[in-house]
Amino acid sequence: MLETSTLFLLNKKFNRITLRIVKNTYQLNFNAYDMGHDDQHSACNRRRRGYFVGVAGTGMSPMALFLAGKGDEVYGSDRAFAQKEKNQDYKELSRHGINCVMQDGEHLPTDLDFAVVSTAVEDTNPDIKEIKRRNVKIMHRSELLAEIASNHCGGAICVGGTAGKSTTTHLIYQLLHGAGKQPCMIAGAADNNVKRGGEPGNFDNSGDGPLVFEGDESDKSIVRYNPTMSVITNVGHDHHEIDVTVGLFQTVADNTADTVVLNSGDENLRRLNCKKRVTFALAEKDNNADFKVTDLKHTSEGITFSINGVPFAYHSIGLHNALNIAAAVAMASVYGVNVEECAKILSKFGGVYRRGNIIGKNANGSLLVDDFAHTPEEVAETIRTLASFSDKVYAVYQPHGFGPLRKTYEQMAILLKEVMRKQDVFYLADVYYEGGTTDMSIGSKFVADYFTSQGINCVYVQDRNEIPAMIKKESKANDSIVIMGARDKSLADYACSFKG
Repeated sequence: MLETSTLFLLNKKFNRITLRIVKNTYQLNFNAYDMGHDDQHSACNRRRRGYFVGVAGTGMSPMALFLAGKGDEVYGSDRAFAQKEKNQDYKELSRHGINCVMQDGEHLPTDLDFAVVSTAVEDTNPDIKEIKRRNVKIMHRSELLAEIASNHCGGAICVGGTAGKSTTTHLIYQLLHGAGKQPCMIAGAADNNVKRGGEPGNFDNSGDGPLVFEGDESDKSIVRYNPTMSVITNVGHDHHEIDVTVGLFQTVADNTADTVVLNSGDENLRRLNCKKRVTFALAEKDNNADFKVTDLKHTSEGITFSINGVPFAYHSIGLHNALNIAAAVAMASVYGVNVEECAKILSKFGGVYRRGNIIGKNANGSLLVDDFAHTPEEVAETIRTLASFSDKVYAVYQPHGFGPLRKTYEQMAILLKEVMRKQDVFYLADVYYEGGTTDMSIGSKFVADYFTSQGINCVYVQDRNEIPAMIKKESKANDSIVIMGARDKSLADYACSFKG
């Protein structure tokens, strides 16, 4: 258990110096974000003025909201704001203090202190051209997140892994919050309950406890962070080869000051060198893990399982969600929260937006599931889970980019052949394209033909809106339908269109 005591030497509204005693190590921490400025700007006692290019992105919006809530003056542009009257992100961000503007290079405010970009933003972007013309400091979003995490007085927990980052981030936050540890959070997805209430649900900047945040391995920016604790959920095929991803996670372990929680059932993670580790796993993969998942059962209501003999229930599907919960429980234990208390806290949690959510049934009584699955391992595991209690699985998949599809389609074919039965059907929609420069030589039609050549029952449908009616003609009460894909914010509404 982490032994931490905190002595407040000075505590005013905008200035706090904190002496933290962590396992007999004395650290003097000037918390810049409790002051609302970095050291340079605190000297002149004013709010910082920042500009987010692509502020509606899943990795950008929670940071913009976090800083706005701390008192910084935040502006942001996005291509999606071209139809601001109809855009929910525009309305939501504006309501929470973000000054949203068009992304045309003509609406940047004066006296900017910094601009924030993601890997997806190209140099040809009109805002970027204007920002460079003004010589404004440009930060990659991971640089800003590293700064926020380093300056947070309660320490920071970095959550990494090829899959499960958003879910695990929320789960850790829920457990620490429920146990009174006053955590903060920056996440790439929303809490279902909070989102239904009309709030973003992807950040919380109100606490003095640890900041729980996601680290992104896709652009390798996860190596920028120096967290107090870290979690590594798994390794799979997505943006990089396995060895490259493992190397990134080894750097995460090296950069972590205290404990690394990792999935010891994953042979690639088991060999990581850590200063201190706590492990979790499916019992049959590693019966020596500190936190073991047993008695896993899949039903149309979700999953039930035990962790170290304590029963859990969760209203989402999949072994991966049981492992995400085990990872969160393992991290919560480092902060003194026991397994029994974790089970009680999570019994009230409504899950994470588009992460294996059971959203109802279609007109024929087939179960409907909305899932963020997009890596070969995630897609295959979701289908495997549904097949375990369904007569037939209708899997609808929209690839989230040409690059990821090109890198993963062969591995996905291998895994689909393992999990799909003769009666199951895999519908492949066109690739979600957000714009920008990319190699489009391998698209959904090419991949569908390849899948078919490998004996997979795959149907390519150029217009995804035709798929609900196609499935409705065949589906029955004991069947399951799952809609899978990432990045595209319209997928949740699209999944609901299958209810008709």
